[in-house]
Amino acid sequence: MSNNARLNILRYWRNTLADSARVVIEVDKTLHQRQAKLDLNKGLVDPVQASALVHATEKRSNENKGRLKREDPGWEVMNEVPMLIAPFRASPVPEYIAISGLKGIFYPF
Repeated sequence: MSNNARLNILRYWRNTLADSARVVIEVDKTLHQRQAKLDLNKGLVDPVQASALVHATEKRSNENKGRLKREDPGWEVMNEVPMLIAPFRASPVPEYIAISGLKGIFYPF
């Protein structure tokens, strides 16, 4: 393999890594429940809040598949959904902003 081909491969991987560092994770678009009522001793979430999250997830999933009403044929009912309980909310700053100092609409700091 020639040196030129090796350099092209290295450039490709460098650019790929740089592109992956530019990915913005939009935390605000995830379903969330702030100030959830938890019983950590029993490992339980407030049933009203948990039900609201399950129904919102069910609605979003069905709308993404083109089903807009519960009466639509093929509406998928969800009885449980995976849930992540975190003690704090993280809004990651993409590496390209941290390195370059670029500021914009999403990261005005």
